[in-house]
Amino acid sequence: MWVDVATLRAFLERLGVDVSAWADTELEDRICLAELAFKAETKREFDAADYDERYDGTDTDCLVLRHFPVIELYEVAYMGKISSAVSPVLDEERGLLLLQNGSVWKRGRRNIRVRYRAGYEVIPSDIHRATLLLAAMFVLTETASDFDRKGLKSFRVLNYREDYQGPFARQFEEWREEVKDIVERYRRTRL
Repeated sequence: MWVDVATLRAFLERLGVDVSAWADTELEDRICLAELAFKAETKREFDAADYDERYDGTDTDCLVLRHFPVIELYEVAYMGKISSAVSPVLDEERGLLLLQNGSVWKRGRRNIRVRYRAGYEVIPSDIHRATLLLAAMFVLTETASDFDRKGLKSFRVLNYREDYQGPFARQFEEWREEVKDIVERYRRTRL
């Protein structure tokens, strides 16, 4: 998990929220939900993992890998052959394999095999912060009996929306904007 339960508890307690009734497993579920929401909005994975994938040749000099940033490129096999002649330039941060000197990835169905490691060995602090805020919002919206919900008419985080009133109206809007900004920085876009 990108955020541990103790961190979420401490964050909520600093807000004056009594979370003693929440079991650790319930808070873990909210953290997992926050991670899933972040991944869904950015359309990508973040934890470091090894990948062995096939790609279609596109008659361009650029191959866009599904996962990034690339930590290590193990192997590129082109048309079934591992060749030193195919030595693309790797843009680690964006997950791009670029051919030079006018070469292109020849059009073909699944004719390129790439083995690589991508993701983050340590989750960046801004992703950690977004996950913490999302998890806190999920907890706060589920504790209706604990709050005198005044002022807030609706709540929306990414694609999740709930109508209610609560004491954290202004704070939720600030958190939502902060999370939205972080999501935009990490969102997968097509070239």
